[in-house]
Amino acid sequence: MSKNNDKSATMNWKNLTIRPLPAYFVLPIAYSIAVLVFLIKFTPHVLNPSNFDWLMSYADMPTEYVSWLFYRATPWTFPVVGTLSGYDFPTVTGVGLTGAVPLLAIPMKIFTHGQNVDFQYFGWWFLLCYIMQAHFSVRLLKSISTNNQFPITNIQLILGAIFFIVSPALLTRTGHMNLCGQWLILWAFCGYFERRRMRQKFYFFLKIIAVTALIHQYLLLMMLGISFAAFWKAEKMGRFSWLKKLRFSVINLAVAAVIWYFVGNFNNSPDAMTQIGFGKFSANLNTFFNGQNEQRLLPTLPFNDGQYEGFGYLGAGVLLAAVVVVFLIFFKKENRQFQFSPLAFVACFFAVFAFSHIWTFGHTKLFEAKFLYENVGIINYLAQAFRASGRFIWVLHYWLLTQIVFSLLKINLSKPLKVSVLSLVLAVQLFDISPMFVREKKYFDMDGYAPSVMTPEIWSKITAEASRIVMLPPYSWSYRSEGDYIHFARLAAMQNQSITTGYLARPDWKNHEAYKKNLTADLERGALGDETNSIFIAGKRAFRKLKPLADSGVVRVFQFQEYAIAVPLAFEKTIQYLSQLADCQPLRFDTEGLPAFLESNKNATILAVVRDEAAFKLCDEAKKVFEKIGATTAAKLAFRASYVGIFAEGKTIFEHTETEKPIVEAFKKGQILLTKEIPTKSGRGLTFSSDVRLESAGSLTGNFGHIFIGEKQVSLERRGFNFVVLDKNFHVVKTAYFDTFDDCFTGEVFLN
Repeated sequence: MSKNNDKSATMNWKNLTIRPLPAYFVLPIAYSIAVLVFLIKFTPHVLNPSNFDWLMSYADMPTEYVSWLFYRATPWTFPVVGTLSGYDFPTVTGVGLTGAVPLLAIPMKIFTHGQNVDFQYFGWWFLLCYIMQAHFSVRLLKSISTNNQFPITNIQLILGAIFFIVSPALLTRTGHMNLCGQWLILWAFCGYFERRRMRQKFYFFLKIIAVTALIHQYLLLMMLGISFAAFWKAEKMGRFSWLKKLRFSVINLAVAAVIWYFVGNFNNSPDAMTQIGFGKFSANLNTFFNGQNEQRLLPTLPFNDGQYEGFGYLGAGVLLAAVVVVFLIFFKKENRQFQFSPLAFVACFFAVFAFSHIWTFGHTKLFEAKFLYENVGIINYLAQAFRASGRFIWVLHYWLLTQIVFSLLKINLSKPLKVSVLSLVLAVQLFDISPMFVREKKYFDMDGYAPSVMTPEIWSKITAEASRIVMLPPYSWSYRSEGDYIHFARLAAMQNQSITTGYLARPDWKNHEAYKKNLTADLERGALGDETNSIFIAGKRAFRKLKPLADSGVVRVFQFQEYAIAVPLAFEKTIQYLSQLADCQPLRFDTEGLPAFLESNKNATILAVVRDEAAFKLCDEAKKVFEKIGATTAAKLAFRASYVGIFAEGKTIFEHTETEKPIVEAFKKGQILLTKEIPTKSGRGLTFSSDVRLESAGSLTGNFGHIFIGEKQVSLERRGFNFVVLDKNFHVVKTAYFDTFDDCFTGEVFLN
């Protein structure tokens, strides 16, 4: 080849141009990427409507699925089509107050009502969320590009959209299914940035409000805030009056209220709408750069229990992009004029609420405004109704993500170099957040419902004759093992029965207390009362509650798979089935309550610690015994307080309680605690034959209860009072716990 030909070939290579990606490919490619992310995270089998096992194992998914089953089984009511009953009996709530996604639950009930088969649509909901996230991220970047009169290529548009598709706030939110509808925030951002006539903008947001009201309350409040920002922006532009803006906002709120009525959100009393937890389920001030152990590149910073709700991590790639953008703005002296942004203001306002009345950076409390929460009023009501305030950080999260991604798209670089920078930053982002793609893989890969706590086929026969399953104690979530209530609840839903347990965001506390009061009174006098057509199921800690019924002869009581089953005599088929069932035998009542435990071990040395909460249902009988032995502090224990105590020969040797901090008390071998009551060879007191350390913390101050004899931890570490009984040589004779958050007979005693 000649030199001229070589030169020509070189010039042709330099002048080679890549054909632009056609615009009509952008959305299909974005959708494909969203589907790929979905498949990596969830696996395809979650799309099978009959495959529900993956929903019964992770976070709040089990109760959201079971809520849907109960809603499907609830007879239609009009005009409130969202009424849900039977779950958490006697609570009557609405599907709009569950995670069952009313937008899909209501039409799915039309097609499946009366069918007692497992059916789920949540896999398709997740897929829809990721596709819609892709759709509105593309639309958002286009609208901002048009507003700023700055063109971006289609390949840049796709790369920019990926940042939104893999938003850490979305990837880590799977446990609350309807809260994955974060595409609503992007949709609302589109309404804010897109140029429309005011009436069109009003109808645009009216549509968003209507859809969001069928998904989740927290997202709805965000939509109302963003719509207000959009109207405010129009006011700044002089397009319509403040009076009209207020009227539009009120109409939006009214439409949301009407839809809420239809989906059953007003079935609950206003008191049921409030919950404790505001300040705990908040956002930490380090949230945007703290991946909370979900990231690869940046260090995990401290955060407090419950602040996973305020997860707003941007990702190492986005934070790197922010540094690049700031560098270009300040060091290249790009001309950037500050303009007030109503959306930024609303996002920051939501962020302030997300941080709650207690601002923390890591574990350090920087600021607390108790008066905002403690005073009765609208602020107090909102704080309790929206107790998981940390979720509102998402508006600022997506606003920052939008600003950073678009600023990166707008930097003054050649198109190939800009694509390279975008690709590099995206690669850093994907590597950093890659653990979020597979965080729930072990749950979503499950195939085949086989709970270890029960055999569904057998239990469906055991409970078949009843119209209600009465779980004892009512409204607990653990009977034999953690979270086993959900399997009995699913069983009840499939058999069109009600059940006295459940996990709802807004249970009916007043009806709970009224029902428990009546039930307890009936049980104590050995009568079935209103439960003549019910079957009773209790865990070991509540076996004793069934004794009066058994003594009165109105039920037969069996023990099977470590549960007690009390069957009314009218259920002859059930009694016959249980009598012939392998490993099922009549129940013997030998459960020891807290008062009897203290009395029977009064001549020994007893070490006591409290974990979590022990005062709520501490019975009068136990209080009298505590007072009898001089443990006046235990008898008057405060709610969620920490407590340690030492008792010997029927007397109190040592007590210590704290309400706002944990307790650690250490005693050395040979140490003597003096008392007037117990003579010893060394004087009047208790001599320690071993090193002892007692550690206690209530639920808000650490949530632990440890008893160390020497270096060995011997406490059962259960909720309520934990005891260790020692002989004179400080050898462990018994270990016990009594969950006095439930009652004084909820517990177990173990001989060593």
